[in-house]
Amino acid sequence: THILGFSNSYFNNSNIIFLKRDNYGILRYYINSTKVVNTARKYFNCSQIEGVELEEYGDQGTAGSHWEARILLGDYMNGVIYAAEQVISEFTLALLEDIGYYKANYYTGGLMRFGKHKGCDFVFNKCINNREVDNKFKNEFFSEIYGDNKQDTSCSSGRQSRTYHYLLQYKEDVPKEYQYFSSEKIGGSSSTDYCPVSMGEISDESKSTLSAILFNSAWLYFGFSGNLPVSST
Repeated sequence: THILGFSNSYFNNSNIIFLKRDNYGILRYYINSTKVVNTARKYFNCSQIEGVELEEYGDQGTAGSHWEARILLGDYMNGVIYAAEQVISEFTLALLEDIGYYKANYYTGGLMRFGKHKGCDFVFNKCINNREVDNKFKNEFFSEIYGDNKQDTSCSSGRQSRTYHYLLQYKEDVPKEYQYFSSEKIGGSSSTDYCPVSMGEISDESKSTLSAILFNSAWLYFGFSGNLPVSST
């Protein structure tokens, strides 16, 4: 999908991206193309959305070239594989249409459930406040710590699989704005802004199968509606 246009190199030379500070005080890039914004407002049930966040962590191939997993976990254009569910969401399909070279088949667009219809608070506010998760978001995040991080299980947001509470013990302190637990060194993945989410387990064999399915699906879901852009170099 990166070669189709989902990349920071394309975004930085387009008019569909802007930079602003979020409620954490972090500078982020947002996609504000028409279909993406309309899709986000409908999906989250939040009319205040002006753009959809891109991932800010990772190397050059990850940061700015994937959706922010804290709000769009489960889209296959995250910088992290969410083993419980991995779908080509309506957000990615809308973005590729907004690029202008493709016509998408939205058959798979309604399969993602993470954060769906959870409102503006889910999009703009912290995942945990005062070490408690809002009752509305307990399908997405958790705040309990067990001796074994995988001791507690729950259903995935889309109710497709069993997931395990996933936490990491970092050598360095988690960035202050993302410290949700009594220990400054405990948090979720940086890809979810250290928010603790439930993750499914996936074997190497399953990863290979998943990659093949997504690769083959791309040819079914993305149709050319014009000529691809050609580099001048």
